[in-house]
Amino acid sequence: MLNKKKIAELKAEHGESIFQITVPVNGKDVVLVLREVDRLTYKAGTKMADSDEMEAASMYLRALTIYGDVEPVIESFSSLRAATSLLIDVITPPKGNVVRL
Repeated sequence: MLNKKKIAELKAEHGESIFQITVPVNGKDVVLVLREVDRLTYKAGTKMADSDEMEAASMYLRALTIYGDVEPVIESFSSLRAATSLLIDVITPPKGNVVRL
């Protein structure tokens, strides 16, 4: 598991917006820490998702993971599917507000 010191190190190196996801792989939980998506990675991922959502998820996981072993997640189809649903929260930008004046 991650301790506060490791989290602080990761934030210092990759910025304050990092995310922890936990994915079940063969009955065990794999913990990954991902950095915030950048423009280039997002652009590549959205193009890939048009033709193959699983390949896009694999690309996002490999590109964004800054802590943890991502390969067991990618190699297991059910684990990759679970990670895909979690990635939505990582790549979706925060919502702003619109007010009619």
